[in-house]
Amino acid sequence: MKRSALVMGIVVLFFFNAVAALATGFQATTIETRRGKTQSGQFYLLANKYRMELVQENRQLIILVDRDSGKTRLLVPSEGVYLEMDNSDMQSLMNNPFEAHQHMVDSYDARMDGSETVEGIICDKQVITVQGKDVMTVWIAKSYGFPIRMENQMNGSLMELKNIVKKQPDSGLFEVPSGFNLVESMPIDPPEWAGDIAAAPLKTPPFEQIIQEGQVLRIKPKAGYHVRVSGRNAGSGKSAFTFVAFKDGRPLSKPSMGTYNVSTDGGINATHRQQPGEADIFVVRARTGSVIIEAQFVEAPPQGVILKKYALEANAGKGVSLNHRKASRLIIKDTDKFGRKSSGSVQVYSTRTRDAGNGVTVYDNDKELINETFELASGASKVWHFGTGQKAGTANIDVSAGSVEILTEQPEKPGEIPPSWAKLPVVGTTVSAPPAPAAAPAPAKKAAAPAPKAASPAAASSEPARMVLVLDGSGSMWGQIDGTAKIAIAKEVMADIIDQIPADFQTGLIVYGHRRKGDCQDIEMLMPVAPHNPADMKVKVQAISPKGKTPLSEAVRQAAQALRYTEERATVVLVSDGLETCDIDPCELAAELAMSGVDFTVHVIGFDISKEDQGRLRCLADKTGGLFLTAGSAGALRDALFTTVEKVKEPPPPVVEDPGTATLSAPPSVPAGSDFKVQWEGPDSRNDYIALSRKTKHEPQRVDLHLHQKGQPGSLRGAGQGGRL
Repeated sequence: MKRSALVMGIVVLFFFNAVAALATGFQATTIETRRGKTQSGQFYLLANKYRMELVQENRQLIILVDRDSGKTRLLVPSEGVYLEMDNSDMQSLMNNPFEAHQHMVDSYDARMDGSETVEGIICDKQVITVQGKDVMTVWIAKSYGFPIRMENQMNGSLMELKNIVKKQPDSGLFEVPSGFNLVESMPIDPPEWAGDIAAAPLKTPPFEQIIQEGQVLRIKPKAGYHVRVSGRNAGSGKSAFTFVAFKDGRPLSKPSMGTYNVSTDGGINATHRQQPGEADIFVVRARTGSVIIEAQFVEAPPQGVILKKYALEANAGKGVSLNHRKASRLIIKDTDKFGRKSSGSVQVYSTRTRDAGNGVTVYDNDKELINETFELASGASKVWHFGTGQKAGTANIDVSAGSVEILTEQPEKPGEIPPSWAKLPVVGTTVSAPPAPAAAPAPAKKAAAPAPKAASPAAASSEPARMVLVLDGSGSMWGQIDGTAKIAIAKEVMADIIDQIPADFQTGLIVYGHRRKGDCQDIEMLMPVAPHNPADMKVKVQAISPKGKTPLSEAVRQAAQALRYTEERATVVLVSDGLETCDIDPCELAAELAMSGVDFTVHVIGFDISKEDQGRLRCLADKTGGLFLTAGSAGALRDALFTTVEKVKEPPPPVVEDPGTATLSAPPSVPAGSDFKVQWEGPDSRNDYIALSRKTKHEPQRVDLHLHQKGQPGSLRGAGQGGRL
């Protein structure tokens, strides 16, 4: 079960000096002032253990930290439960001032700025700097080695230790009381509308129903199945719905994290995977407006298996991607849709990787593992198994008659063999369906005409979308939105979005600014472009710890290269909370990539970015034909990412092979470095653009471009120096 993020206002982004605790303990009162509100709590220290007590949302919380064992325990006395984590865990870093400070010292610059007296106590003054800006000032009492005053310049908050008493606390204060139960996630309070759930209609998927604002539906979990809900706007105004699992009267995740804004243009899909015993009920509620809810049960994969399904009928083909680092099973089943045998052919190829330089890995088909025909009686299936050493990476299936369901199974982790595989048929075996009950003879039918020859996979289906996510891991991601660190919001939202990416996508993951401070080369491809692996991607995202600068332009360039953007259609999705802090102009880069790429697009999501700064990020999207979306909350970030993924799903429009002649009108000369307008008449083909180029002895040097699809008049910027263009 996923841990819910518990954010305690008294300690988030207030970071202490991580010096060894003195043998003599003390106790004090914590006073925190934030957004004009003040709250207090208690603080106790004894050697390398400390305890903090506070109240959040009318609930008492206790934090116990043992630096010798490296463990943090978060207690909720009213529930009699506690959560245990490593001191270096992300949740600990968000809530634990001492461990968070250690992280800050490791990641950023900290300097001592003399001594001052606070509350009659002599203190060392410490200043923490992020990307050249002073973000926090801490006064550390020399007599105790702990801070007694902290000013957070990022959000204007102030936290102080007052009424300090040099007194050794009882050692029992630092232990978990008897009777407390260890849990995997903290209990979440029911929402204010929880009283409406018991009387709400109980629905069984599949169904489709319109619900109005405030109305609630219930769905019971079904063993062996997930529940997938799609929501669409049923009206003309704004609408949103909430989809959340409950157990013992409490939501298993924050309802706000399961709330989705929807439009009339397309639906939002959300899936809950809890089985009976893990959840009592799934609840769907219209938060605003009217929403069309469509729900269905989706068969859950066997334990330890990543399962993907595809449907295919006669005269069609499908190319299926596999993770070549894992063992695989390929199953083709006759669906008995047309009451006749299914037949076709299947080819499976191994994958070979090669290093193309600059951190780019290229994936090629290596050798043919199988090339067979199949013929399946009504309801029968055929199974192929490929071991890890065979590196199966691509399967091409053509269906010439009938209809089939294609299933691929791979273990969740490389090197593992799921228990269910032992129950599957022998490799390459055709399995007959169970005999059907005897039926009366059917009247004779006219013989069916021979099915036409199947189209090749390349001709019958488009290539799967290829996309690299570029995530901001710079130090500014520790900034807060409504008391929660942006990196924590991003991680929770990304976990949902990664599960929504279609199974046949080719995806990669690049992060910048997450390993070193002040380093413009800190860009890492955490996952090379390969068949989408949601389990691995979520693990990689959860491990991100923001530290350094924002070399977003070079990260986008490396993502484009990893996608072979000059050879194939390629999409980059950038999520950033700030501007470029290194030496590359993102607007110039966008023009360069757009003009040299086959069909290259950058979608940009500005996360908590000011209106003044949006323009320098927007041009990455504008010059490549992508979306530019902004988000200032968890819900808005989720909506922006959902919208972007839906956009990537769209098939490309056809290219006009002979578009005809175009005419262009532009001023004969413009001042160097100035903007000017252009207009045109002529064809309207996908990815047409108007380029401004400098004449040279060899190839023209392109300076700027305007995409045709952005409309006219177009805007271009002249070169910084004069000359013929």
